[in-house]
Amino acid sequence: MSVLHTKSDSKTLRSFGVVTALIVAVTLSMTPVSAGTTVKRAPSAPVLQSLVAGDKSFTITISAPTDPGTSAVTQYGYALNNGSWLTLGLASIAGTAKVVKVSANDVDYNVKVRAKSSAGWGAVLDAGTVHPVKPAPIYPGAPTIVSAYDTGCHITRVEFVAPTVTFGKITRYRYQLGDGHKWDNRWTIDGVQIIHDARQRPFTLRIQAFNNAKNSGWGEISEIVIDNVFPKCPFYK
Repeated sequence: MSVLHTKSDSKTLRSFGVVTALIVAVTLSMTPVSAGTTVKRAPSAPVLQSLVAGDKSFTITISAPTDPGTSAVTQYGYALNNGSWLTLGLASIAGTAKVVKVSANDVDYNVKVRAKSSAGWGAVLDAGTVHPVKPAPIYPGAPTIVSAYDTGCHITRVEFVAPTVTFGKITRYRYQLGDGHKWDNRWTIDGVQIIHDARQRPFTLRIQAFNNAKNSGWGEISEIVIDNVFPKCPFYK
């Protein structure tokens, strides 16, 4: 015997199928996660300690994220002006000043930092904007001349002390025997130096120190007059 299906029967079957699918979906969503299953969570944003501009560089210090997520932080990355992400360093840089080089001075750089773990990259810290500049030159002070006098014909004894510097190092000294005399930079240490020169006395002895720091150079000048204490010595003018 044949069965006659009506349009009403077909609609009922389709409705029954939709309801069944919804029941299955709700049941699955209510199924508890197994106790052995861990939901991975990336770290929160690092914490900014300081951000300081330098010469074609900046120095940034961060602390580890307050929430490392579900696994330990392994590294940090940074981006400038929303550009590509670059490596800032391993997890060990947290709490340590990190110097980052940039391409130019007198440019604003917006700095963003994020942390990474095995769960992936975490939230982003907007550390702010820095404006690197070339520092003004800082030159050393003048050497201190303790004494300077002739000990014989054409022999001048000079004793001087290096100026104090807070950066770099004094590596050379130069002297000049009066106006028109070429500077001589043969000295590398302070203390006692001997000059052999038959220049007419009196003349003004000048001494300078050189600091080898990047933004330094020859410093201030010390002067002292060398008197003619041996008038019978032959001199040239």
